Amino acid sequence: MAGCRVRLAKHAQVSSDLVRRLLPSVLAGTGQQAAFTPPLAAVIGLIVAVALLLVALAVPAGRRLVIGRFLPVVRRVVPRVVAIFQDPRKVVTLFAGALLLDMSFVAALTSATRAFGATPSIPSVAVVYFAGAIIGSAVPTPGGLGGVEAALSAGLVAVGLDASVAVSSVVLFRLCTYWIPIPFGWASLNYLQRAAAI
Repeated sequence: MAGCRVRLAKHAQVSSDLVRRLLPSVLAGTGQQAAFTPPLAAVIGLIVAVALLLVALAVPAGRRLVIGRFLPVVRRVVPRVVAIFQDPRKVVTLFAGALLLDMSFVAALTSATRAFGATPSIPSVAVVYFAGAIIGSAVPTPGGLGGVEAALSAGLVAVGLDASVAVSSVVLFRLCTYWIPIPFGWASLNYLQRAAAI
């Protein structure tokens, strides 16, 4: 049950990402620095991922593999999604929580750039963060380790930051939002398991 709720929260976050990405993308393109070019690695990675998916779906064995992995998940999740969407309070809680999480990450990345004296616009940082999150989720490492850092650094350089400031800002951001919380999360998980809460 708890696992389904976690998966449902992730699906809600992914689906609402599209809406949240549109606003900062539009705002980032309306300022004096209206050009935002995505990193070449991100474009190539997206093209390769789409091509691999199409090839997998074109081959019968690939279709069976994709359907075999995703159909059981869909069958488990859909009834829970329907139940959630029948209660407006749960819908608001779900999407507000996802929005608040992403807003806090954008604020943290913006603060990290300010700590090193850079002042990129918040919409530009939001676009960089969302692009980095997409690329990071495609990297097969825990927490997108390596891919997120590279994508965020390249994105910050693309919006006008010096390379050394961009890398330093990303290291500080990841330290505060990924590395430092790990021991606290581990301790919390152990406590909740001992208390039979999950």
